[in-house]
Amino acid sequence: MYYLPYGVYLVKGEKNSALYDLNQCRLYQINNEAALFVEELLSVENKELSIEKKAFKKKLIELKLLQEVYTKPHYITDLKKDNVIDFVWIEITTCCNLKCIHCYENASCHTEEIMDFDLYKHIIDELIKNDIKKIQFIGGEPFTLGKQIFKYLDYCINKFEYIEIFTNGTLISTKWLSYIKKNNIRLALSVYSYNEKVHCYVTRDETSWRKTNELIKQLSEYGIKYRVRNVIMKDVSIGQKNTELYKLSEKRDIVRITGRAKLNLLTDELIKCKLITPQKLTKVLNENLIVRCISGHNCFSRRLYFSYNGDVFPCVMERRFKHGSIINKSLVEVIDNRVRNITKDFIKECKNCEFRYCCFDCRPDSNGNEKYDKPWYCTYNPIEGKWEKDLNKFIEQLRENNYFKEVE
Repeated sequence: MYYLPYGVYLVKGEKNSALYDLNQCRLYQINNEAALFVEELLSVENKELSIEKKAFKKKLIELKLLQEVYTKPHYITDLKKDNVIDFVWIEITTCCNLKCIHCYENASCHTEEIMDFDLYKHIIDELIKNDIKKIQFIGGEPFTLGKQIFKYLDYCINKFEYIEIFTNGTLISTKWLSYIKKNNIRLALSVYSYNEKVHCYVTRDETSWRKTNELIKQLSEYGIKYRVRNVIMKDVSIGQKNTELYKLSEKRDIVRITGRAKLNLLTDELIKCKLITPQKLTKVLNENLIVRCISGHNCFSRRLYFSYNGDVFPCVMERRFKHGSIINKSLVEVIDNRVRNITKDFIKECKNCEFRYCCFDCRPDSNGNEKYDKPWYCTYNPIEGKWEKDLNKFIEQLRENNYFKEVE
């Protein structure tokens, strides 16, 4: 008999199968006939093989995917670990002074809901009871609350290891910076380009770039911890670097198609960057990602988002999946582990795919599809076992299906 080495796993799909080699971080696709042969080698004593099967067995041994040394039967699902929630978003207001063209929440100055303070205190108390250490305040724009925001901040100071406010950086008064520094509050800011006009094109506010960059300079002078993030989309070039205060990425975060963001914010090249292709999947296996994908949803299992009204969701960009309402309930009562444990085994077509345990899943990036639908940017058909070879044709079909819509 032969055995799979520890760290090597066979995962079967509808049409094809895959061998995950976590020892060498390699992924191999094989057809199901070959998978049946591997299972046969693992279950019966040696028998006479055809020339083709002998050659295939030899190749498996050479690649260290098969051995004669005994190992206990092991399955990729054995890698499953318990997940703990370690990060929470708190939406203290839906109001925003900007109207960014890609906003996942459709936030604007016309939406002015504010989280009730007693509800907020209840949420903070529950987070502490459940030993959650990291929180981020979001909106809308949190600083549309003005001085009122410090009432909320005062209640959580010294209760968490990490407190961050995600802000557009246009409304923060200089006199507030000492408070932010003193209480070790971090800021996360959005800057879309080194070029002022391009940034303001995204925010729809011609003063936004100047105000945000002036704030970043002050944050540096005060020694306040901050980070700057940008989103990649059509007609939004990051431009020529002109500051040492932050660095924008040309590749890192392509806009997700949710909320105000539509597919016409993506060029063909950006869509190609998002597409799931064999080259991306088979490049290098990431064991940490595989463990996350097996142990629950790669994001939902570890994060929570509290809406201004107490509704609890698994992601700041996701509204179709919901845990429940925290009003008059404990966090333990609200959390729905069915939401946290959504893996590719629950997703249409993905559940039939041999690559389902090494493929990152972003449910919110849905392009208006149903919540359990296969990602719109996947080019593999696991039922037929075929990749879409003509990516231009794939993108054309997206257009024909009326996925490309104008920004509102």
